[in-house]
Amino acid sequence: ETPFYLYDTELLRQTLESVVNESKRYNYKVHYAIKANYDDRLLAIIREYGLGIDCASGNELRKAIEAGFDPKGIVYAGVGKRDKELRYAIEQEIMAINCESIEELLVLDAMAAEAGRTVEVALRVNPDIDPKTNHCIDTGQADSKFGISYEEALEHAAEIRSLKNVNIIGLHLHIGSQIRELHVFENMCNKVNVIVENLEKLGCSFCFVDVGGGLGVNYDVPENEPIPNFASLFSIVHNHLRIGDREVHFEFGRSIVAECGE
Repeated sequence: ETPFYLYDTELLRQTLESVVNESKRYNYKVHYAIKANYDDRLLAIIREYGLGIDCASGNELRKAIEAGFDPKGIVYAGVGKRDKELRYAIEQEIMAINCESIEELLVLDAMAAEAGRTVEVALRVNPDIDPKTNHCIDTGQADSKFGISYEEALEHAAEIRSLKNVNIIGLHLHIGSQIRELHVFENMCNKVNVIVENLEKLGCSFCFVDVGGGLGVNYDVPENEPIPNFASLFSIVHNHLRIGDREVHFEFGRSIVAECGE
């Protein structure tokens, strides 16, 4: 019956081996953006390779938990999270909730207090970078709806630090999807270096920096590039990101699963 979806699981495994092996060179952490494809059989294969999960909705978070992924490897981003979704995330004790606004931080702090817990949070900061992709899928420019503006993060640093039930452990950025011009990631790294340095001067400390995903795939001639160039992206980040010994995290969706679909 239609629709019928055909996946090349051997190519999926080769792609996962590539991203895992290349990331291990730099001790980078990789999360799979589950919005790209949440087929149970594909998720079971992805779980075998030890990837974390990046969620953009409450149902995606529930799907990741039910599929057996370790909550400590799950990050939850997205604008407009509902109260019940945030409460579920708090109950699951996931790795981090990526907060997109000062208001969301305040709501989360109140919910955590209500639950008698401290919640691990990453600040999603909008770096205002043009990702050179389709405007409908860029997420890191000043007019994007995603993230706290850099200036706002600096302005509210003291207020953020004063929250009792929110533990800021990371910084999260994501500049867009289907990025094929890799030099864009160099610009992102330079911006991240400045953001981390200036927020630290204001007393904010981070255990990790999540630079998002966005690595594009070759839709025009897919057979010419069946596995995306993870090595080049990781090399660029390694050469340009200056954040000390903090962990570096990535969130890949289409670059892991798109090419294995027929």
